[in-house]
Amino acid sequence: MALVVSSWRKVQDVDNYRDIAGEILFRKIFDIAPSAEGLFKFGEVTDDTYKQETFLTHARGVVSTVDIAVELLERNDTDTLITALRDLGAKHVTYDVKYEHFPIVGEALLHTLEQALGDEFTPEVREAWTAVYHFITKHMTDGMKDFLE
Repeated sequence: MALVVSSWRKVQDVDNYRDIAGEILFRKIFDIAPSAEGLFKFGEVTDDTYKQETFLTHARGVVSTVDIAVELLERNDTDTLITALRDLGAKHVTYDVKYEHFPIVGEALLHTLEQALGDEFTPEVREAWTAVYHFITKHMTDGMKDFLE
């Protein structure tokens, strides 16, 4: 957990990190899965999309969610984190998010961290973030399942 927290703190040290990380994340998502554009209300995604307030608001929200998750992990408050993730998963059902979208976002998150951290994105950091993302995926998809039942 310490590697996740310390590496995220380095990301947070970058000026305007929510905008920058959000853009890197979503560019990678749309690169991996162009059809994902249809899940969002940005319209056709172009370079201008990443400057639009609608996009920036969403991207900042996603990165802020990572902030909160890392903070809860640092405090070892997994009960609160699990509840939040399950609720977030249920909410994403209404956005037509599917289970198969999670690996795409996971790959995009790792790419974002690699871009942000450079040489400090070591195999150990990748492994730690991969474990955390599996934890996130498990509890969000549990929330999706509960919502659909």
